[in-house]
Amino acid sequence: MTDQPAAGYAQFSEDFSIARQVLSSDSAALVIVDVQNDYCDPDGALGAAGFDMSSIDPMCDVIDSLISVARETGVPIVFVRVSHSERTDTPAWKRKSKHQMAICIEGSWGAEFYRVVPEDGDPVVTKHRYSAFIGTNLAQVLGALQRTTVVLTGTATNVCVESTARDACMLDYDVIIVEDGVAATDPVAHAGTLQNLDRFFGHVVPSDLVSAVWRGDE
Repeated sequence: MTDQPAAGYAQFSEDFSIARQVLSSDSAALVIVDVQNDYCDPDGALGAAGFDMSSIDPMCDVIDSLISVARETGVPIVFVRVSHSERTDTPAWKRKSKHQMAICIEGSWGAEFYRVVPEDGDPVVTKHRYSAFIGTNLAQVLGALQRTTVVLTGTATNVCVESTARDACMLDYDVIIVEDGVAATDPVAHAGTLQNLDRFFGHVVPSDLVSAVWRGDE
């Protein structure tokens, strides 16, 4: 295992030793953001609209591996999903949607999880905005689990993952973003977001470092 992430997004990070400290299996929770059909399946809303979905399945492979390690080592897994309906989508919110497509509509196939799904006992947090902390019980879930570090995976890097990471930082959680466990349909936005998050809001690290710390290999 190398001391730097493969794509070098952590070039601004102080030192990986900080990430290793806060990644303890006693303090971390694996948080999986919006891995749902409309965002990830080629037949979902984004795929059908022609967005580049090539980064999604490699991301899911990484998340699936991290789930296995988390279950082996007692790290809790929190699944986050977005749901939209007439009860939650205000006129102001609808005006923010540049693509004006129906996506992750409550009760639809598109809102179902893609490839990685919760098991009995896994907390599932439903959100209605980009951040997993706004209008949800995520902070209460993490508090009940006595977790102070959020290990973020999912999509999109530059939208819901970024929004969740920023709010987690503002709420005084230690924030780890898994470099190869997040994805976006825009590679330029993905790369820029990872650099910014690593510089100001948390630590961008590769999944093999996360797995090694949880297994006690670090």
